[in-house]
Amino acid sequence: AAPLDVKQEALSVLELLRPDLFVRISELRLDGAGGITLLTTGDPVVIRMGRGSMPKKVDRLRAAMKRFEETGQQKQYIDVRFDDIVTRP
Repeated sequence: AAPLDVKQEALSVLELLRPDLFVRISELRLDGAGGITLLTTGDPVVIRMGRGSMPKKVDRLRAAMKRFEETGQQKQYIDVRFDDIVTRP
């Protein structure tokens, strides 16, 4: 299959975020490198998604958000582009 263009990929990310994470996203941005970045509602958290492998990245994001909520951690930046998630408090 041909790779998705960035608009199609952005729409696929929104679908993958349903139902639980979708309501927590206030913005979807395309960065200068053509990657996808999300911002959450409330105290905004920047979530770098990049391009490609979105189902895996959304799974990593979902697991990380659950872990942060369970431990009471607040993050301002989450990068799920890599297998090892990068965060900043």
